[in-house]
Amino acid sequence: MTQTRFDEDFKRQVLSEVLSGRKSISQVCREYGFTDQTFYNWRNRYLKTENVSSGPENRELDQLREENDRLRRMVGELSARMDQLQQTVKSLQIESRA
Repeated sequence: MTQTRFDEDFKRQVLSEVLSGRKSISQVCREYGFTDQTFYNWRNRYLKTENVSSGPENRELDQLREENDRLRRMVGELSARMDQLQQTVKSLQIESRA
């Protein structure tokens, strides 16, 4: 079994700092010495155990997550397209030299 380094009150305090907008996730991770994945684990556990209502804040959060997923897909697609175009440019440069 793993040993817990941070107590529940501390975790709630960190979550509060981020969810209130006072600090970013990366700020609290650096300041307190844990990874962003640890923060997300705490957040997910807190949301499940605290019966957080599905109020407007959560709807907005869900919308932001959906938009984030959509934008990540777009970045991936555009990166792939850019790679294709760069390969085409390289092959055209090679052909023009020959």
